[in-house]
Amino acid sequence: MSGASDLFPDQIICEILTRVPAKSICRFKCVSKRWLSLISSPHFITSYLSHSTPSWTILDRAVRVEEGPKDFDVGLSLSELPSVSSLAISHRMVDRDVVDPSRRTYPALISSGSGLLLFAIARKRDPYSEREGNPNSFCHRTQQDSLVVCNPITRQWVQLPKPPELLNHRGCIGFATRCTGSSPGPGRVSSFVVTEYRPIIGSESASLMTFSSETGKWEEKSTNYMLGMHLFRPGGVIEFDGHLVWIDMSCGLIVWDDPFSKQNVVRCRFIPLPQGCWRRFDTPKLEDERCIGVGEGCIQYLELVNGGFLKLWRLKDYEGGGQWGLIHKLSLNDIWGDDSYLAYGLPKVVPVVGFMHPFEANVALFVIGDRIFSVDVGKKKVLSCGAYSSLISCVLPFVIPRWPTSFPPLFLAISAKESGNQYFKAKNFNEAVCSYSRSIDHSPTAAAYANRAAAYLKISGYRQAEDDCTEALKLDDQYMKACARRAIARKELGKLSEAKEDAELCLKLDPRQDDIQRLLGEINSLLEKVTVKIDAEDGIVPNV
Repeated sequence: MSGASDLFPDQIICEILTRVPAKSICRFKCVSKRWLSLISSPHFITSYLSHSTPSWTILDRAVRVEEGPKDFDVGLSLSELPSVSSLAISHRMVDRDVVDPSRRTYPALISSGSGLLLFAIARKRDPYSEREGNPNSFCHRTQQDSLVVCNPITRQWVQLPKPPELLNHRGCIGFATRCTGSSPGPGRVSSFVVTEYRPIIGSESASLMTFSSETGKWEEKSTNYMLGMHLFRPGGVIEFDGHLVWIDMSCGLIVWDDPFSKQNVVRCRFIPLPQGCWRRFDTPKLEDERCIGVGEGCIQYLELVNGGFLKLWRLKDYEGGGQWGLIHKLSLNDIWGDDSYLAYGLPKVVPVVGFMHPFEANVALFVIGDRIFSVDVGKKKVLSCGAYSSLISCVLPFVIPRWPTSFPPLFLAISAKESGNQYFKAKNFNEAVCSYSRSIDHSPTAAAYANRAAAYLKISGYRQAEDDCTEALKLDDQYMKACARRAIARKELGKLSEAKEDAELCLKLDPRQDDIQRLLGEINSLLEKVTVKIDAEDGIVPNV
């Protein structure tokens, strides 16, 4: 293929490539060095973005598990709108006995943002062994969710570290991203947060279990719960204008305006549903009659009233407390009687409310049986109709970026370093070296260099360990672990004077290190032996 492509000038190749999907662009980088250079050039990226238009797809929230030769992989199969597309992962990424088709338990998509997807995989858990590690906390659950962030276009994926406490409900987990890059250039996800809202019913308190890509760690923040004795009914989480919005279909929205806050105590606010729409938390089938989503830059609420009328509300004055405005009110008979409805052969039955169109403010999607169709509520017309099949009867609108976004380099570095730590604990030191090397490639840090040095020491790579410790000390000249490990490496290499200097510097930074005291004693003993040997070779007899 690369030989045939050489027959065409760069201008023609670029013109052709600007008309192919972004998903294919990523794969075409592997065709040849020439194509990689063309696709990576700022001129091509600008040209590509000028030709492309925003697109989206409907994803089945159930992530399919597929047999295949690859150990770990994710793949996105796209269907023509409004039919449902799906995400698939390798069977090696899951505990097979946890995936149970008879109980309709699958890995599930939770949220999306800036071209990334967040999904959860259930893992087996031994509650009794965990009680031994933490006797003050016990939960009988035999499964726990492991969260994964993936880029379905580039097929990259990273598993988030295990949170300090079990995640309670997937419908309470939000995903917010921040991007760099200005239009029309490509964006890069600079950071993201994953947050579970945990209300304490009957009180005014709640907590936010939050993972930050900038630290690579989970932390718990204190916040407020404003619904008192109302049992919170999780209906999913949306990101709106950089804010996280938790949906309770029975009463309203809980908003965290700054999910990237560094504060340990934060405050959320509540936006009630339009007047007259409040229902008891245990009202059945609310999710079939209502939806809340974002369209054309505003939050909208669609309600099917008494099985025969549709009301579309739009949130006004979002920052000032939230005032809803009724935009459209119509009867289902108006839609059933239109030629567009009859042309698709749809039955005249009350549909299930799906979700709002991500780009067009007046368009909503509905489901009847195995059919999904979009309706312009303002014009009372059916715009499209497709096949609907979902393993768990729930779907997610996914906006496909015009140019593939990328993970934050710092997050990839932290994730690779944590992977190296796991390999190190398992005494798989060669794999640990590879993981630490990936971390350094993404974003060099003193900790990654020092950790790779520790792995090299375990496999007798003393020269490499010395070099890594030197690099770590260039980044942080007070990093004691790097200094200590370089002393060990230099001792093994026979650089005793330099090793002694490193050991003495470690003790100067912290005199209470018994292991460094022992190391310094060993180095001094070796130095004395070397001195005696040299004196004997020169004919000098030491005084007795």
